[in-house]
Amino acid sequence: MNSALVLAQENLTVSIQDAAKRPIPLSVDKGVPLRVVVTEKIRFKQNQPVHARLVEAVFAFDREVAAPGADVLGRIKSLHSVSRRTRVAAVLSGDFTPLHEPEIEFDTLLLNNGRRVPIQTISTLGGGSVVRFEGAKTKKRGKVGAAKQAARDQIDARRRKVIEAVKAPGKLERLGDAVLARLPYHPQSWPKGTRLLAVLQAPLDFGIAAMSTSELSQIGMQPAADSVVHARLTTNLDSHSSIKGMTVEALLSQPLFSQDHHVIFPVGSRLRGTVLQVRPARRWHRSGQLRFAFQNIEPVLAFRERAQTLWSVEGQLDGVEAGGNDKIAMDAEGGTKVTSSKTRFIAPVLAVMLAGRALDRDHVRVNGAPTGAIQSNAGGQAIAGSVGFGLIGAGLGQISRPVATVIGFYGAGWSIYTNIVGRGQEVKFPAETAIEVRFGARTEQKQ
Repeated sequence: MNSALVLAQENLTVSIQDAAKRPIPLSVDKGVPLRVVVTEKIRFKQNQPVHARLVEAVFAFDREVAAPGADVLGRIKSLHSVSRRTRVAAVLSGDFTPLHEPEIEFDTLLLNNGRRVPIQTISTLGGGSVVRFEGAKTKKRGKVGAAKQAARDQIDARRRKVIEAVKAPGKLERLGDAVLARLPYHPQSWPKGTRLLAVLQAPLDFGIAAMSTSELSQIGMQPAADSVVHARLTTNLDSHSSIKGMTVEALLSQPLFSQDHHVIFPVGSRLRGTVLQVRPARRWHRSGQLRFAFQNIEPVLAFRERAQTLWSVEGQLDGVEAGGNDKIAMDAEGGTKVTSSKTRFIAPVLAVMLAGRALDRDHVRVNGAPTGAIQSNAGGQAIAGSVGFGLIGAGLGQISRPVATVIGFYGAGWSIYTNIVGRGQEVKFPAETAIEVRFGARTEQKQ
């Protein structure tokens, strides 16, 4: 009888706790980037409409508030001139177009349920594919690891579905764009499929969630070993300027749950770590190297008093977003470097061969006998000139054989320097880069 009374009292206590709901704001903070893909070609013209779609889901606290595929609408607010260095490099390549960079402003997020959410953003190029250590694909994992991998595969599948729905330009369109790009003056544009980061300049409000004490009881508790968290860097990392021992911070972009699906660390929880190894790029095309790891994690500010202990984690980089055309390689310890394709040796060899066409000297023959005159080499001079200054160089090459030769071998020399002799690429992970961190062993530290 006493046992039944005790059980009834415990059930009553749980019911009272569950009845005491805590209001949780479902807001997306200022500074959070929306990762989008452009669905139509963008011509660089002020007030040009821009249509894009969300590639990554957006989360608030412990739940998804905007699904991949949601429409994002905006316009080109203004056009800005490129840096002097970029402009000079373009001129030296024979491109005299007054280059600009568009400032794109997205103002509407159209959710899949039809709701229109006003937004304020500043957009930049970015948001490439996620690179992971290949050995992780075959590594045996426990139940937690297997469940996390399945969840990650599902996220990847949703991302691919959105990207694949935006068909890349066809071969004919790409050829036309390539021809236009070789002209000394050409219109500027971005093709559909271009990835952008639309950084929020004001928070988004998705209402209030009433959550019980039991639903919030595990916040700040120890995460299971082999858990994977999705986060975004808030620290700029660069193998050229970063130093060993510098602090690295990141914020969770997706919530982390326990095995019984209670939220442990909501969106916005903070990871702190350090740079463990850094080496800048060197000559002879040796690229930079960078390795960093996280040593602790703490919940969002409103729940930090709930964490009775500070968990010192071994958070190793398990995946990172590679922006632009960079090819990032990752080792078993989370170290990263930019890899260079062996095909880079083809361009200098081809440039030297084409520059040599200006030296072709074919004699005019009459009935098979040389007359002493030299045939016109307009084609060879045009090809050689184009190596150095594109179509402008092809035209200048018609002035004379020496002019075409100088322009051609200038271009060949520059190709040799940039592909073989010059410095390699630096590893660059700017703030807002998406990362995946896997937890290993951890110890408890008293606060």
